[in-house]
Amino acid sequence: MRIGYLRVSTDTEAQRSALENQRQRIVSAGVDRIIEDQESGLSQSRPGYMEILELVSRKAISEIVVTRIDRLGRDAAATDALIAACALRGVAIRCLDGGTVESETPGGFLLSRITTSLAEVESRMLSLRIVSGYNAARKAGKPVRGRAPWGYRVSEDRARFEPDPTQFPQALEFIQLLKDCDMRMTRALEKWQKTHETLPFACNTSVKGWLENPVIRGGVGWLKGKTRTFSQVIWDQHQPLISHADFAIMERQFEQNRKSWGSTARLPPMLLTGLCVCGTCKMRLTYQRRRTYPSLLCKHIKCANRYKGIRETTVVEAINSALSKRNTELANIVKKEDSPAVLKLRKEIAQLEALNDPDFAGALEIKRARLAETQVINNAPDPKALEAFADPTIWAQLNRDELRELYLELLEQCVLEPSGEITVVLRL
Repeated sequence: MRIGYLRVSTDTEAQRSALENQRQRIVSAGVDRIIEDQESGLSQSRPGYMEILELVSRKAISEIVVTRIDRLGRDAAATDALIAACALRGVAIRCLDGGTVESETPGGFLLSRITTSLAEVESRMLSLRIVSGYNAARKAGKPVRGRAPWGYRVSEDRARFEPDPTQFPQALEFIQLLKDCDMRMTRALEKWQKTHETLPFACNTSVKGWLENPVIRGGVGWLKGKTRTFSQVIWDQHQPLISHADFAIMERQFEQNRKSWGSTARLPPMLLTGLCVCGTCKMRLTYQRRRTYPSLLCKHIKCANRYKGIRETTVVEAINSALSKRNTELANIVKKEDSPAVLKLRKEIAQLEALNDPDFAGALEIKRARLAETQVINNAPDPKALEAFADPTIWAQLNRDELRELYLELLEQCVLEPSGEITVVLRL
């Protein structure tokens, strides 16, 4: 029996075309059966290749027909072993682009070794070029492999990600739906399915993976790890779906959601849900929802202060007071530690504002943006914002949703002691 063997490395359109070309040539050469693989020639576990070895060992074939010797494999040692095995069992190997391969004579042995070694060298050179290309793309901030996440597409020149005209607005809509559902992904998917024909994600895990992809925050990441982390990320490469600040708030909400399960997972969070702990047993305090005034209390069965509660308004006043005090401290620190570059920009902005000339409006906006960038680079908050939030009355002007978002971002936890003392632990 005469066997034709076909192989390509990947299942891309170009490789499928090459596979079909091999098929037509080998069929024209006249074979009894065709065996094919779509796998790297360096692999020794290819299904078709293993079948060829088994047929040779049983002496079930008389000839193997390939277009080139490197179709049998690109590992020189393994291919040489196959050629030697074929010679011992009287199986001929015929290459349409090279004639019959044999290793019985000294000249044939030398030629076969040179041919298989050249095939392996070519494979190694190709791998080296691919790795070099990926490294060059990483340095240039280009996407190198994989599909664009939902909401984006790869540009025609494959140099960057760009918003997909159809998916980007839908992705923004889904992110807003997640926020409305307090980052409960199952609930968001259920609501999305009621109003849309298809689901953007198969499960909660795929939603979390999408949110953690740096692409939706305007970055490009490479060398992905097992925990959806990237060894290298370059930011500000394209239009983001969410900002870094929004993502930080989402992570805080995810952290709170993990602590809520069972029936409580379906309830919307209260203002201080998950943020307060008992000073005695260190367990989280829960809300007593049926009281006239919202109150927090410890329900741990072994706690000495079980069912002793405190009003939400009392805790909120303590938190707001601590945040205002901390903002005052930070405002003083920022004023003292302004860099020369920041001081120069502030002076230039003040001069332009004093002129009150509309012709300088563009220059004024540029300098304000440059000041904001300089402060972000130096991790310095905006002093005006700090001064505003240093006023305790500002917190009362925020609605409960805005206040909870700020608490999730700025508050580590609030410890309520049996004596009534409240210890506020801040993140900033």
